[in-house]
Amino acid sequence: MYAFTSLSGTFDDRFELRFTNETLSLNPIFNTKNSILCYANDSDIVIKSKDIHIQSIMIFDGSGRLLFDKNKLGISEIIISDVTKNNQLLLVQVETEDGIKSTQKIIF
Repeated sequence: MYAFTSLSGTFDDRFELRFTNETLSLNPIFNTKNSILCYANDSDIVIKSKDIHIQSIMIFDGSGRLLFDKNKLGISEIIISDVTKNNQLLLVQVETEDGIKSTQKIIF
């Protein structure tokens, strides 16, 4: 909650707006979305990684049910045929060997 009290009237010097050319001091974030490719190919789901090996994959349906789960993979490409194609939205969560997680949506 925020409370503010002030005298009535106009105060032209209450706030000061400043612009600087400094960047925010945020830690760099590694974007795995560009390095992991996930798509449906006929009756299979294909997941490829350009740079980093894939450690684990979890696939969820739109209601949050876990449809597929594989760990300790250490691979750069996998073709999944264990999931039944149902023309639905699926969430594919990929974790790399570096521990970075990326979630992508596909229609399958």
